[in-house]
Formats: sequence, C-alpha cells, structure tokens
Amino acid sequence: MVRTENALAEERSTDQNKAQKRKRSCRVQSNMKRLIAEMAEIREQQKRIEEGEMEIRESFQEIEFEQDQLRKKTLLISKQAARNQHTLHEMFKIMNALENSNLSEADGLIQCLRLVSPDSLSLSFFLYASLNLTRHHPLKSSSLIYIYGFLFQSLIYLFPLYELL
Repeated sequence: MVRTENALAEERSTDQNKAQKRKRSCRVQSNMKRLIAEMAEIREQQKRIEEGEMEIRESFQEIEFEQDQLRKKTLLISKQAARNQHTLHEMFKIMNALENSNLSEADGLIQCLRLVSPDSLSLSFFLYASLNLTRHHPLKSSSLIYIYGFLFQSLIYLFPLYELL
C-alpha cells in the first residue's frame, strides 16, 4: 500500500507539474502575444515618425526653394530699382538741359540714356522729338509742362509697378 500511496503521490505531483507547466506555457504564450502586439505597435509608431520626418524634410526643402526664389526676386528688384533710379536721374538732367536751352548737352544725355537704358527707347525718341522741336521753337513754360507731363506718362508706361512684384 505504501507503494500505491507513493505512486499516487507521484502521479499527483506529476499532474501538478504538468498543470504548472501548462500555466507557465500559457503565461509565456500570453506574454509572447503581448510582446508581439507591442512590437507591432512600436513598428507602426516608427513608421509614422519616419513619415512625419519625410514630410518635415520636404517642407524644409520647399521653404528653402521659396527662400531662394525670393532672394533672386529681391536681387532682381534691387537691380531694376537701381537702373530705374539711374534712368530717372538721366531724364531729369535732360529736362534741366532742355529748360536751360542747352541743346547739345541734352542731345548727349539722350544718347547716353539710349545706350544705358535700351528699354527706354520710346522715351528717347520722344526726347529727340522735343529736342528737335526746341531747336526750331524756343521752349515756353506751357511746352515744358507738356514735356514733363509726357515724361511722367512715359515713366509709368516704361516702369509699371507689376514688374516689381
């Protein structure tokens, strides 16, 4: 009988060991499943982070491109403003020469303006016409007003504001 009790005790202990092994294996499997799920979630988070980084990188590249374009436009505007300032200065010199009836100086300044600012070609034709007109008819104040008016209309035509934008 002792043997049977030992045998029964051994069976119980083996049954308990098997039950404990099952519990452990169930715990290990549930831990594995939880870890696999966490790893999948971490993978998704990493993927979202990478996508976010790519979007930020692209937006930085777009900003750098726009900054480059703005820098080029600013440089172009400053060059154009300097050219316009020089052209205006030359035109006022021409108008002063015409006011003082210094026709040879006005002629030279018109030639200079024509060489420096080819875009003001129509204005230089007008100034030549006014120069020829003043050679035959001395300038009166009314004709000077007409010339100044035409000069400023020509300026508006030659240097429109939309070119600066």
